[in-house]
Amino acid sequence: MKEEVSSMRNKRVKLFAAALLFMGSIVVGNKEVQAAQWEYNSSGWWYQEDDGSYPVNTWKSISGKWYYFDGNGYMLTGWQKINGVWYYLYSDGAMASNRWVGDYYLTENGAMATNTWIDGYYVGSDGQWKRNQWINTEYGWWYRHGDGSYTTNNWEFIDGYWYYFDGNGYMKTGWQEIWGKWYYLYSDGAMASNRWIGDYYLTESGAMATNTWIDGYYVGPDGKWVKDISIVYEMEVANIVNKERAANGLEPLEYDYELAEAAGVRAKELEQNLSHTRPDGTSCFTVLQEFGIEYWMCGENIAAGQRTPEQVMNGWMNSPGHRQNIMGPYTHIGVGYYVDKNGRMNWVQLFIGK
Repeated sequence: MKEEVSSMRNKRVKLFAAALLFMGSIVVGNKEVQAAQWEYNSSGWWYQEDDGSYPVNTWKSISGKWYYFDGNGYMLTGWQKINGVWYYLYSDGAMASNRWVGDYYLTENGAMATNTWIDGYYVGSDGQWKRNQWINTEYGWWYRHGDGSYTTNNWEFIDGYWYYFDGNGYMKTGWQEIWGKWYYLYSDGAMASNRWIGDYYLTESGAMATNTWIDGYYVGPDGKWVKDISIVYEMEVANIVNKERAANGLEPLEYDYELAEAAGVRAKELEQNLSHTRPDGTSCFTVLQEFGIEYWMCGENIAAGQRTPEQVMNGWMNSPGHRQNIMGPYTHIGVGYYVDKNGRMNWVQLFIGK
């Protein structure tokens, strides 16, 4: 009987001890021992170890997540610079890793990535993803896209302005011949348009205007404003010739400036003799020899009295012989215009085939 009572007493002691294991604390030698757990007060969350201590100014892994505690032991949240490195801690204090938080990437160890590529996206020295950014190097400016790519040998429209980038991706400035047309790019790279740059006019597309009138001013085939009205008239005659040829399915004639000088001499000679014979009695074509102009065929049209390029061209086009020259198998043209002492306007077209 004594043995049975003793056995039952032992079982009760064991059951009581087991029950204590499920309680949050036990009393040992008049000392209460707490299990490690999160605590909260008006200053924030902190983590109490089972010996009553708590982490301070350090990281701690709790239930598989990393947390950082400040000098007072309180859990930090949000962006935190720790030992010179930026981290992001969620609202529950857990450290972010291997993910984007806004424009910033947190690496595997939680540190914010800087000056590197992340899955094709570049983050700068401040850690921010650079969607589109101008970059300046010793070789010049270039424009990096958010995916790290950049434009080469092409135009790009950026913040309301056009820019051109060369084969290496660097921004160009100044006068540039691009795809057969001239453009002017300011010192900041932006393309000029709808304005004069010196004696040259840039159209709405940015391309330099040639062989046309701009607000009463004429620009020649080289794009330069022609200040001498005689040159303007001469160029306009050549333009009308090529329009007439195009209307008849013929190739345009190339304007030859040396040939134009010879035509100018002939225009002055018409003051003395309105003829294809020169004042010295020689053929009009001897002027080509004087200028050393080589050719395999040549022709000349002359006129006097017409006041505009349109008027003189209208007269020539309505004259079979003159029209034949204008539509002839030539390759080059030069035009001369001269106002003599009597105010008469003298016109000459010289044609050659090279």
